[in-house]
Amino acid sequence: MRAPFAASSVGVSPSECALLEAAQERSRTDVLEHCGVIIPAQDWARFERWVNAPAKVIPALRTLAATRPAWQD
Repeated sequence: MRAPFAASSVGVSPSECALLEAAQERSRTDVLEHCGVIIPAQDWARFERWVNAPAKVIPALRTLAATRPAWQD
């Protein structure tokens, strides 16, 4: 746990920092556990057509993928 170092760098007590860190982790977990999409039955066939359609070629993305990242220069 990073609480003592983090606490001293932002001016709060280690216990306050630990509590905030635990709350943040719990929030992250809650969000990940509750991510979902509900597709109404009347839209299901359209959704399946979209999912199964061939990928679109986007020239700009192809160019981007072929470009060396700036941090590797």
